[in-house]
Amino acid sequence: MLHWYTLYTKPFKEFQVADILRSRGIEVYLPTIRVWRTRRRREEEEPFFPCYLFARFDLEVVGPSAVKWTPGLRRVVGFDGEWTVVPDEVIEYIREQVEEIRKYGYGRLRKGDRVRITQGPLKGLEAVFEAPMPASHRVRILIEFLGSLRRCEVPVDWVEKI
Repeated sequence: MLHWYTLYTKPFKEFQVADILRSRGIEVYLPTIRVWRTRRRREEEEPFFPCYLFARFDLEVVGPSAVKWTPGLRRVVGFDGEWTVVPDEVIEYIREQVEEIRKYGYGRLRKGDRVRITQGPLKGLEAVFEAPMPASHRVRILIEFLGSLRRCEVPVDWVEKI
């Protein structure tokens, strides 16, 4: 029976592991978002969950060694020696959330954009967008407080572009 499993990779090996597993006929989901790389002066795809990806396979058919010994893979996430099955609903929820962030979240805001905080204790204040924090669904903003700019982190859905 097909189940989703969470795979923990070595740093920066998510794409390598995904490619190897796909070549073996295993369905892979590696959630990514586009991130601006200042040093390279371009946007690049980056894993939404650094060092993690999801694979869907039938453990009885594929066998544990076909996955366990993949170059770049540290381990399959589990407890008490048993690999943990991730429900299909969780994978679908992650897909929806990542797609929403790709469409509306980080891509619409650029460093220096004026934003308004729409929720929480800072509701109604204006700020300056500084940077996204991809793996945490948060953004870093600068708020003017007592004559100087202060860094603050808030959920991405708490800010709107002015």
